[in-house]
Amino acid sequence: MLAVARDRAEIAEARAMIMADTDSLTGLPNRRAFVRNLLEAPRDWQLVLVDIDHFKRINDTLGHVEGDEVLVRIAEIIKGYANERSIVARLGGEEFAIATLAPFDGSGLIDAKDLLHAIRSAAMPGGYRITASIGIARRVICEEQDWKILYRAADMAVYRAKSEGRDRHVDYSGDRIAA
Repeated sequence: MLAVARDRAEIAEARAMIMADTDSLTGLPNRRAFVRNLLEAPRDWQLVLVDIDHFKRINDTLGHVEGDEVLVRIAEIIKGYANERSIVARLGGEEFAIATLAPFDGSGLIDAKDLLHAIRSAAMPGGYRITASIGIARRVICEEQDWKILYRAADMAVYRAKSEGRDRHVDYSGDRIAA
């Protein structure tokens, strides 16, 4: 009886961990799981942040149910651009991330122009046209402070893309990212 109770408790704990690490709407890892995965594999990462443009307007125009459908569809598109060296997550709200191991030759990194085109041309609820702003940065991550620096750089790139008119990407990968 104790073994059965222990097994049930272990199964319940495993389910709770999965739920705690997963975005319930998209099925993607959440921010906590995403960061943990990056920290478990200290390497050079390309971080691509995807922020849906004017998402509040989408919810206000289409409604929250359709807004959720947009988020699910965007998650599917982003997953389609990930490769076997990538981790995809919904960081919160309308912000998604792709972290890809960055080889020295730059092969296999995310092509932001193609991703923007896929988002722009995707069929969405009510025929709504969705655009996104993308920020890209690259850095070796060994500890949490490295993640914060990388995230801050990619986030600044997103804000620059938004301030330059949205529906575009800004890549800070070639810039020196300082602490």
